[in-house]
Amino acid sequence: MKILISKYAGFCGGVKAAVLMLERALRNHPGRSIKVLGELVHNKDVNRDFMNRGVKFIQNKSEAEPGDLVFIRAHGAPEATYEDFKKRKIEYVDATCYKVKNTQEMIMALEKEGWQIAVFGEEHHPETIGLVGHTKDGFIVNRELLANIQPKQRVALLVQSTSNRQEFQEISEALRGMVGELNINTTFCDFTVDAQSDARSIRDRSEMMLVIGGTNSSNTVRLQEICAETIPSYHIQTPEQIEPKWLVGKKVVGITAGASTPDKVVQEAIRILQSHGGIVEEVIE
Repeated sequence: MKILISKYAGFCGGVKAAVLMLERALRNHPGRSIKVLGELVHNKDVNRDFMNRGVKFIQNKSEAEPGDLVFIRAHGAPEATYEDFKKRKIEYVDATCYKVKNTQEMIMALEKEGWQIAVFGEEHHPETIGLVGHTKDGFIVNRELLANIQPKQRVALLVQSTSNRQEFQEISEALRGMVGELNINTTFCDFTVDAQSDARSIRDRSEMMLVIGGTNSSNTVRLQEICAETIPSYHIQTPEQIEPKWLVGKKVVGITAGASTPDKVVQEAIRILQSHGGIVEEVIE
């Protein structure tokens, strides 16, 4: 059995930076109250590891107190969160992914130019909420919400970085017929786009795929959707979920992983496949 491994499996640059920032804070501030607003990244193992080392995860900005060192998650946060922390003199570290940060800045610039902001993405995803939270009257749009929106005449459309490109094209065309002027900004994450393309390539050469990552990770769920389009594909959060019966009779098995999946988890999945006779043909770069 051959094992094909996506070179994009595992941490993206934004996740890696957020994890390193929190690691550095733990080293430099022993004994200090360190909190993360929301999940640092969409991976339960990563968050649990930090929790076991004393980091507290909070769900509301009101849970942050003076004296805390609070981390803004990699997905970002609404502008009101930053303003609240500044007003209450709470020290914070902005671990927002640099690509998401760029989109936040673009949103504010476009709004100053008179555009109403529309963000295509999942209604309850923290990145989407954070992006719209940098606007005065922006809104989230997707297939489910399209019928209920009442946009102004000049709308600038931006994207949750891990969104579905096909659906984005559909929404763009629908919005074009609802407004006088539409300014389209394709703020997709390049890493996510490349990971999806590589997943398709490996899928087309495999008989089965393993997609490793959190069930609440948008980019991992999308990878699973792509892989399952043509062959059996299993979305697992931990290598222990691999079932030997999946491998019976398989000559080529592909592996990819979400952008918040630690390399050690990917490597453990590879080790399990090797214990069932797997031979690595392609490795993570």
